[in-house]
Amino acid sequence: MTDPELQAAMQVLSTLLAPAYYTDFYLACLHLCRMVNISLPAWDLGASAHAYGWLGFILGSAFHRYREGFCFTKLACDLVEKHGFIAYRQRSTMRWE
Repeated sequence: MTDPELQAAMQVLSTLLAPAYYTDFYLACLHLCRMVNISLPAWDLGASAHAYGWLGFILGSAFHRYREGFCFTKLACDLVEKHGFIAYRQRSTMRWE
């Protein structure tokens, strides 16, 4: 993604995702859908990996779509490893090490 405004917007949305989740689940789902929608044309941002990781978490835990959730979480892990998004590794893979 080369647009600096969209990159900045994704970073802000990424920072606000966890507070949205702890405030209201439906707000977090809407917030997450917006992040994924922005990420689809250019998925090579660290914040995109964060969005895909959370989407996998939400799909599995809330909607019982475990296979799709696993695929999105795997996509997040692959993006982190391929592009070296060190800052988003913990956020996107849902690891508590």
